Amino acid sequence: MKRPLVLLDALLVDRRPTGVGRSILELTGELAGTDRGLDFAVAVTEPDMFGHLAAAPGWRIVPCPEARGGNVRKAWYTQTGLPALRRRLEADLLHSLQFVAPLRPGCPSVVTVHDLAWQLHPETVEQPRRGYYRLFVPPSLRRAAAVVCNSAATATDVARLHPAVGPRVVTTPFGTPNWVWRASEDVPPVREPRFLFVGTLEPRKNLERLLDAYALARGRAGAGFPGLLLVGGKGWRDSGLRRRMEDLSAAGHLEVRDY
Repeated sequence: MKRPLVLLDALLVDRRPTGVGRSILELTGELAGTDRGLDFAVAVTEPDMFGHLAAAPGWRIVPCPEARGGNVRKAWYTQTGLPALRRRLEADLLHSLQFVAPLRPGCPSVVTVHDLAWQLHPETVEQPRRGYYRLFVPPSLRRAAAVVCNSAATATDVARLHPAVGPRVVTTPFGTPNWVWRASEDVPPVREPRFLFVGTLEPRKNLERLLDAYALARGRAGAGFPGLLLVGGKGWRDSGLRRRMEDLSAAGHLEVRDY
């Protein structure tokens, strides 16, 4: 008897994955570690990022080079290429591992919502991405057989802002990432304590507030206060943030590293 086939949309994962991309890599690895009674096909733009699935029984990696080359091509492929791929593979379910799904997938669909920042804090999401979300996210949620959220807070936001979807929301909190277990015991000792921020350096990460809080705490504590380490790739609309970071760096209180 043919096992049900689930098509996973992992097109978002590039060679420098950030939060959502990293979560997709972690999720597929964990799913492949146990037989679920299902077969899986993973639609990807960067096959090399999914080498951890190569030997997993019942799993296959499906390269989608047509979706490479920028957000516009990826958006177009999501609406046209994914349904065609679903038909070719005869997949029984499409799970979009982010919150935009094909409007006509041709089968039941599941959508994962990581956050609704584009609705709650639209000023922190650049155009035209904000317009794209406004156009495609609501129908993606309405058509989904289930909407998966990675936190109770996001599940509450989805149910409040999209009330018709509420009964189909499922909360699946993140687990511990694999890199924690792979960490070497031979890590050199920390020479001095520091505060650490990890994330793209952009408005949505609330870095202005972080720098405000750090400056306030440092001013109250005086000498000996720990430094601040920011680790993350360059975002957008960050000129004011960069000027503040340069001032802190010049004073020896801040270190900034890239991705």
